[in-house]
Amino acid sequence: MIRSLVALIGGFAIMTFALLFATVIAAYATGATAETIPMNFRIMTTAATPFAAAVAGFACATLARARHWEHVVFLAGLVAVMAVSTAITARSGEPAWYLYAPVVLGPLGVLLGGSMRLRSKARVA
Repeated sequence: MIRSLVALIGGFAIMTFALLFATVIAAYATGATAETIPMNFRIMTTAATPFAAAVAGFACATLARARHWEHVVFLAGLVAVMAVSTAITARSGEPAWYLYAPVVLGPLGVLLGGSMRLRSKARVA
C-alpha cells in the first residue's frame, strides 16, 4: 500500500517538476511574462508535456512493487483528471489546442513511459 502511494505520488511529482523546469526554460528562451505569452512558449511547453509524462510513467512503473501496469494506468487517469481540471479553469483567451493538448498528451506519455519500463524489465528478466 505504501509502495503504491510512493509510486503514484513519485510519478506525479516527477512530472510536475519536469514541467516546471520546462516552463522556466521556455519562459526564459521566449521572453514570456505573465502579461504576454508568445506562441512559441505555448508550443514549447506543450511539446514538453509528453516527455515529462513519459518520465513519470517510467518512474511509476519502476517504483511500484507489483502490478506495475495498474499503477501506470492509474497515474495516467490522474494526469487526465488534472489536465481536464486545468483546461476547464484556465484563463480566457488561451487557444483551445493549448488547453486540451495536455489532456491527450499527458496520459499518452505516462502510458508510453510505463510501457517502456515494462518492456525493458521483460528483456532483463
